[in-house]
Amino acid sequence: MQVVSSLFLSSSTDTTTFQTSMDYFGVSRNTIRSEAYQRLAKLGTSHTQYGVDREFNKLLELTPKTGSMKLSKVPITLKEYEVLLALCKCTDSELGNVGQARVLAKRLRLYLLELPSQRFCTQVFSISPKLSPWTIIAEHLTVALINLGMTFDEICDEVLATFEQFNDIFFKADGDGLLLLLELSHYLTLIGLLEGLSLKAKLLVSSTRGFSIFRILDTCIDNFDFLNEVELYSNFIYNEPHDYNILLKRDILLDFSPIHYIKLLSQLMNSMINTILGNSKGVPTLEYLLEYAAKIVEDNSAPTLDLNTQEIEFIRSLLELAIQKTNFLDRGEPFIVYSTYNRLKAGYIAKSHNLQIIGCGTFTDNIPAKTARKVYNGCLEIKEVVLDDDLGLTTIQLGSLLVYKDESIGSFLTRTFTSLVGRSSISYIKRASHSVGLASKILSQDAVVTTIYALSNMLTTGSNYGAGRRRAQTGLSRFDSLSIKENGNNHLKNGGVGGVSREGSINGIVNSNFQTGAGAADTSGISFRSKGGGEWDDQDYQLISQNAIDSIIAITQACNDETVTTLTVTILSQKVIKADIDNCKILLSGLVNCAPYLPVKEFLILLKLLSKLSLDALDGKSENLLELIDARVELSILIKQKPDSPLYYALLKDILQGILNKGDVEVLEHHRSHNEIIEIGDQILLYLRPLAELLPNAHEDEEPLKITDPQIIDLFRNTWFNMAVHGYSMKSSNAQKYHRQLERIAYNSPPLASELSWNKTETSLELNTVLKRGSSNHNVKDHRHIIGDIFEISRTLSYPKLIFLSATVFVESLRVKSGDCSKILYYFSDPSVKISGVDKFIGPICFKIIKDYILYINYGGTNKFSAQNIANQLTTMLTLCCHNLEDLQDAAMQCCDLLINKIPSSLCHHKSLFTLFDLLTVLFDSVVDADENEYEPTCTFVTKTAGIRLLLSDSYSWRTETLNRFSEKAKHWVKLVLVKSNIDVKSLIQSYVSSLDRFQSMERIHFGVSFAISMAGEVGPADKELAGINRFTLQNFNTLAVFTTQLNWRSNFLTELMDKMPLYNEQDIEAACLSIREEAQSLLVDVQSNASSIPQQKIIDFLTKIAGLTLVSEKNNAELVRYLVDIPFKIFDSQILKAAIDIWLAVMKDRGNISILLISEVAKSWETSIELRQGLFSKDNDFKNPEFSKMEYSPSDMTSVTHKANNVSRSFEPHLQIIRLFSSSFEATLYQSDHLLKLFTRFVEVGMKNLRFASLHPFARLVRFELIRFAFNVLNYHIGMAYQTGSRSVKYLSELILDAQLSWFRRRAVYPFGSNVLRFKSDHKLLKDVARLTSVMSTFNSERLESKKILNMFFLDDEISIFDVWLSTLKPRETRGAYISSKISGNHISKAYAIDPILAVNLALRYKVKNLDELLKDLIRKNPLPAIFYPDAVQYFIGIDVGSTSPTHHLLYWEPLSPIDCITLFLPPFGSDPYVLQLTMRSLLHHDVNLTFFYVPQIVQSLRFDAKGYVERFIIETAKVSQLFAHQIIWNMLANSYKDDDANEPDKLKPVLDMIQDEMIKSFSDKDVDFYEKEFAFFNEVTSISGKLKPYIKKTKAEKKVKIDEEMALIDVLPGVYLPSNPDGVVVDINRKSGKPLQSHAKAPFLATFKIRKEVPAYNEKGQLFNMEIEKWQSAIFKVGDDCRQDVLALQLISVFRTIWADAGLDLYVFPYRVTATAPGCGVIDVLPNSVSRDMLGREAVNGLYEYFTSKFGPETSIEFQNARNNLVKSLAAYSIISYLLQFKDRHNGNIMYDDQGHILHIDFGFCFDIVPGGVKFEVAPFKLTREMIAVLGGSDQTQSFRWFEELCVKGYLACRPYMETIVRCVTPMLESGLPCFKDTTVKKLRQRFVPGKTEVEASMYFRSLIKKSMESFYTKGYDEFQRLTNGIPY
Repeated sequence: MQVVSSLFLSSSTDTTTFQTSMDYFGVSRNTIRSEAYQRLAKLGTSHTQYGVDREFNKLLELTPKTGSMKLSKVPITLKEYEVLLALCKCTDSELGNVGQARVLAKRLRLYLLELPSQRFCTQVFSISPKLSPWTIIAEHLTVALINLGMTFDEICDEVLATFEQFNDIFFKADGDGLLLLLELSHYLTLIGLLEGLSLKAKLLVSSTRGFSIFRILDTCIDNFDFLNEVELYSNFIYNEPHDYNILLKRDILLDFSPIHYIKLLSQLMNSMINTILGNSKGVPTLEYLLEYAAKIVEDNSAPTLDLNTQEIEFIRSLLELAIQKTNFLDRGEPFIVYSTYNRLKAGYIAKSHNLQIIGCGTFTDNIPAKTARKVYNGCLEIKEVVLDDDLGLTTIQLGSLLVYKDESIGSFLTRTFTSLVGRSSISYIKRASHSVGLASKILSQDAVVTTIYALSNMLTTGSNYGAGRRRAQTGLSRFDSLSIKENGNNHLKNGGVGGVSREGSINGIVNSNFQTGAGAADTSGISFRSKGGGEWDDQDYQLISQNAIDSIIAITQACNDETVTTLTVTILSQKVIKADIDNCKILLSGLVNCAPYLPVKEFLILLKLLSKLSLDALDGKSENLLELIDARVELSILIKQKPDSPLYYALLKDILQGILNKGDVEVLEHHRSHNEIIEIGDQILLYLRPLAELLPNAHEDEEPLKITDPQIIDLFRNTWFNMAVHGYSMKSSNAQKYHRQLERIAYNSPPLASELSWNKTETSLELNTVLKRGSSNHNVKDHRHIIGDIFEISRTLSYPKLIFLSATVFVESLRVKSGDCSKILYYFSDPSVKISGVDKFIGPICFKIIKDYILYINYGGTNKFSAQNIANQLTTMLTLCCHNLEDLQDAAMQCCDLLINKIPSSLCHHKSLFTLFDLLTVLFDSVVDADENEYEPTCTFVTKTAGIRLLLSDSYSWRTETLNRFSEKAKHWVKLVLVKSNIDVKSLIQSYVSSLDRFQSMERIHFGVSFAISMAGEVGPADKELAGINRFTLQNFNTLAVFTTQLNWRSNFLTELMDKMPLYNEQDIEAACLSIREEAQSLLVDVQSNASSIPQQKIIDFLTKIAGLTLVSEKNNAELVRYLVDIPFKIFDSQILKAAIDIWLAVMKDRGNISILLISEVAKSWETSIELRQGLFSKDNDFKNPEFSKMEYSPSDMTSVTHKANNVSRSFEPHLQIIRLFSSSFEATLYQSDHLLKLFTRFVEVGMKNLRFASLHPFARLVRFELIRFAFNVLNYHIGMAYQTGSRSVKYLSELILDAQLSWFRRRAVYPFGSNVLRFKSDHKLLKDVARLTSVMSTFNSERLESKKILNMFFLDDEISIFDVWLSTLKPRETRGAYISSKISGNHISKAYAIDPILAVNLALRYKVKNLDELLKDLIRKNPLPAIFYPDAVQYFIGIDVGSTSPTHHLLYWEPLSPIDCITLFLPPFGSDPYVLQLTMRSLLHHDVNLTFFYVPQIVQSLRFDAKGYVERFIIETAKVSQLFAHQIIWNMLANSYKDDDANEPDKLKPVLDMIQDEMIKSFSDKDVDFYEKEFAFFNEVTSISGKLKPYIKKTKAEKKVKIDEEMALIDVLPGVYLPSNPDGVVVDINRKSGKPLQSHAKAPFLATFKIRKEVPAYNEKGQLFNMEIEKWQSAIFKVGDDCRQDVLALQLISVFRTIWADAGLDLYVFPYRVTATAPGCGVIDVLPNSVSRDMLGREAVNGLYEYFTSKFGPETSIEFQNARNNLVKSLAAYSIISYLLQFKDRHNGNIMYDDQGHILHIDFGFCFDIVPGGVKFEVAPFKLTREMIAVLGGSDQTQSFRWFEELCVKGYLACRPYMETIVRCVTPMLESGLPCFKDTTVKKLRQRFVPGKTEVEASMYFRSLIKKSMESFYTKGYDEFQRLTNGIPY
């Protein structure tokens, strides 16, 4: 064979210069250089978007192959070798661009093609001691080229061509068709190529061209010529002289053989299969398919893979090749020689790869399962196949996979597997077990159980090891103990069966004694000689037992069947009980490894077994104590891996309960011996290691356990108490021995006392039974000594308190070692600590813990005392400085003092310092919240930086005091750290201030930022030179100038712009402008389609980019400014416009020459927004007057009201910002130019002209008057100009201003809306400014202007006085007349009517002067046409208040009236006038039926006066429109047909009602009739239960319930039926067992529960309203024998009040539940959900309402209690007002309810208006306000809550007074209904209770007097006592 003369360059120079010297760090210089090249290559290819990077070019220059000449004869130097590898490796990451990739691919191609004949320098061989450089380079070049081809589609074809060319060159044949002679370098290159292709096989299966490359490789390699030549060459290199001697001892040549190439091809084929399958996990193919199949079986679907046609064809081709190679390996060839173990191993691996491909073919149904089964059986015939780690495992996996295709294989698989388990030397048992377990998912449960039994039979439990006994137990033969590796040489020497030759097949190397019975299927007949004539030693049995356990574990885990797991654990449990010390550990390991797969119930049984065994071992009954403890530790480790599993908490509870059970005694506080205490303390030790291992480890940076379960919290605290009782302390021997475990437990333990641990039933620590367990005198003395070292203790300190304090010191002293010193502060939050009187001892313990913490910090040594963790602890303590409890707050501040003073660096950290500033901001915001959210205090705040959630008290005095205290402390702390670390702290402050959002509202105060800046600017001791200045004594000086200069530099957004968009020349600017134009146009298109979907930050960033370009460019400014203004206005969002204004101001400041252009563009957009009726100029958000609103039977929903209000405020905000921008710019640009003056003038002119069309929402007041206030500024400037130039705009502007003001007063007078007092004050101040300016404005001797001015002054004076009353409700002063002294007269009304009739109407309504009403009536009658647009004018036109009328045809054109006004006009004296009737009919038909639906009772009563049949016609016509309306009318008519409850005395209206019912039903369509019949049949079926209960009236409730349940079971719920009380939902189900009989002497009312489906309004994430379908359970009472119509009216009026208050934005709560009268004396009443009556609380032994609130919601300091109290305030105020106005009586505790949120609710309104129980007026108090209610409100009338109650009462009362007539009109139609509550004077008295003749101030004082009268009224208490004595109702 020809040998290449020299492939290496051997040079003495190179040899001497090349050194493998090491640097100081033990890393060779070659390694450092190689790493450097790799980094350079990666940087050079990843940072270039276009072209080729300069650094990258330099690297390319170090690889000189260019194609112009062949350089393979020139050796590759070490540098070139390392650079080449670096270039290859850089392709693993993304390259910059395709051009760069193409350059690199061409260079790598040249190296690959020349590599087989390439030379290398000697140094190259030295750095790769195991492999050859050809193999390494070939593999890296292959991978790199594939990476480039797969990343860039443009060069993929070039890469494929490279590999095609390599094949052509490498396998080039001579003229006779024979391969050219190859050298070792060729063979080694081919190995590297195949290895590289195996790593990146995707190229070969991505296209048919790629697959062809593989087919060529396979064809050229897997043939006789090539493989035979390889075998001959392998002999040559060891027997003949050559130049490759340097490689002979390397692994690559030890494996060099034909079989090695077969293995590489098989490996490549398997890699291609894995790529097709998507197996990127790196697991074997069969294992991947098994997992996939098992997962699909779990999902109950057939195993399938999503493969396309091409991929299936590739699999088939690879499958054919795999079968061929398998047959080839089994058959053998002369050139396949297994002369070494490595060669034989390569054959096994090759076959393993091919078996995996065959398995894939079977799984994808490309070959029959029968064929694969034959291959599988063939493998089982060979002992060595099963014994080899790779091939044996693959065989088992193949069998497991075949089970999914042929379940019958399962039995053979399990028998083979169990035979393997009996083999002590098999190393792959665990993985094989996992595969068999996955197969078990499809096997029958019996088959799996049989396998488990067979495996468990191999386990030994006794102490005798007789071989016969073992064989009897297993029932299995044994494999030969010698593996093929051990006896490989014997096989090779002896050959074949009697002596195998060097050539042959794998099948030829078989033990002659390995025979099978029935064709290898029955593997139970496998037989091998055992060593020593068949005897097994103890080690064998230990190994077999371990294998069996491992197998059981793996099968159980993979099978994941609770039944199998339970059986397995049961078997192992039985064995472990009998196990000796040698086998106990193995069995226990099996138990605990199976335990995580048990159901909870069985898991708990296992835990009991382990506990019992542990105790038995401790008592000396067993020697397995250590094994048991280790097992429990192992179980904890396993369960810890699944912290979300229910087993985790089951185990945690079991261990804690186990500790708690130790030392449990029957007699508490009984003395016990010290030996007993020590013994129990030792028993507790058994649980410490398992408990510690279950919990997170502080020293591994694991977060402590988050525990919220009260039971676990209680177990933890009692565990520590029990340890203290039994001698555990920091000085005890047990604690010192197990200190690591105890520290870990303490780290995860919740505080022993806190809000979470507070047990409401244990009001004192003395009541805790664990603390009362007796102990020894010795132990008590030790605890006293330990506590005495901290503080002086009294002799009278009780034993439970001593144990509590000792346990506290113990756990917190351990916890602090883990770096947590803050938990001790939480002890103050447990009320029982204060109640028990131990709170005074917690403070000294706190300081002791903090001192320990400081000591550990100084010691250092662990990461738990790093700067970060110290800052975390300080952050927690700073947060606790804001706690609601004063004691906790004080302790936290003192602890912070101590820590910061001793460790100032703790505050010199961004986490703690930023939190300090954030807390100051939060506290300040909480104080401001008093005015922003009156009566609904925000209790939850979140800090900006760290996101810490704070719960603050609702007491505003507490908030103010806390802010003051904390800010003083903060000053002290910050000054201290500024002295210590001045520069660092100031740098942190700069970072904090700079982190603020760039676009902030100027109205918002960031108190923390202000504080930080002021502290940074102070001259302190650290400013040594400045501190010495002492000449300035009159004023302060600071360093803020320097600080803010640095701050401005940090926040320059122009720098950011230049980073994003480098603008170096005009071409760049032009390109940037073009880019912005395209982006702007695209953005505007998106805005038109859906503006809300565009992220705000994206828009702001784009505006910033435009602004930046405007600042640096002189071109296209007009276009850029247009985009800058147009985009924000198009979106019209307050946040975006706010940011836009900041950007505009920045541009105007830096580019003054375009400021006019920009302001002009804004003015143009302002006008456009007005024309489009956006924002202020849209009436979409205007409120309807309450009488026009839809009334609802649902609880008050302030959340929805607030949400809508916020949306309205946001819609007005853009115009408000623009007005303020122009107002500011006007003042800043005075006297600049006439053009600007005209621009500002036009701005206000256009705005004020359009105010007539603007919104009249209460929030519009501020925006309107801001514009008017700005107009005054412009007017005053024009007035000044008029003296100089004679400006003609003054009079015109003056009238515009007056008209603009009057446009606001076209709406009724309304009180300030919502709860934002800051907004009220702002409106108030603005109104006063406008009033002042209006009062002094000139009218130029114009009578018209003078009239408008005076009218405005009357309106403004009244409006301001309303604000004055609202802002000082409890101490109002009369301010009306402050701005206009003259009295209003008829002349003013006449002038107002001439301007606009609605102004006259509203002026009369505001001033309530009788003669004004008369005058207004005359004006409207004389000239009604201007007034027909205003419904409020009708009452004056027809004299609705005076009873005389002269209606005319004008009523035919009048604006529609409200429904209740229309119904009232049906009554005398108007019901006979045709004009009035036509107006009412037209108005009613104008409204939606859902609006008129509410007034069904009044409509029915109107029939009494329906002489002309209009009401009847309305009912019949509306019934055709709405079936729900029709049904409600029918039910109401039925209820009103008789005067008595027993339907004996017909009402005179009955014939009319019957006739109308018949007419309605006749008018129904067929569909309507079906619905009617279905609904009434369903309802009658439900109500008929009452009749069926009559025979049971005298029987027990239990008997009645049985009957109700029996009848309810028969009810059929048909689709679409509903409850009469819930017409807006449908019944979908009934709780058939919910029936409950109610108390009644002669009737049979009952309660039942129904599931109702309905749609409710909700808001999505974007704040948009939508209807959401819900289902809820609703209980209803079906009442018999009681007239419900009075309840219907009362709840109807409550709903009206609800609407009035919602429209006023008042946070008052009522719940008008539904009651529907359905027949005489019958009705359906909805049950208030989640509520309980006060008398039921009394029956449950609740002492008082305050006690109920504290027991349900927590202590008074808790947020839950405060929220509940606020809810009580709002609901109590609401029902107090209503109770007074409607005169609700019979308010005993049975009729007072409390819901689960603290609201008070009233029910049962049988006595109201002028009727009282028994005719005796016991209840003379205006409303019920008892001592216990006041106790919840704080206990006196001086508390914040009581003040809120008073204010809400007064405001709610004031808000109702303007709607007195609406309330009266709801009552008036009912007066003739026969309800007992009505007397002759009912309406008169009702009006009187509204005190209509009093002013707002007088009305406020009046209702306050009612509150005082109601407080603890003697009559209220007397009535409660009367009810207790007569009806047994407690109070």
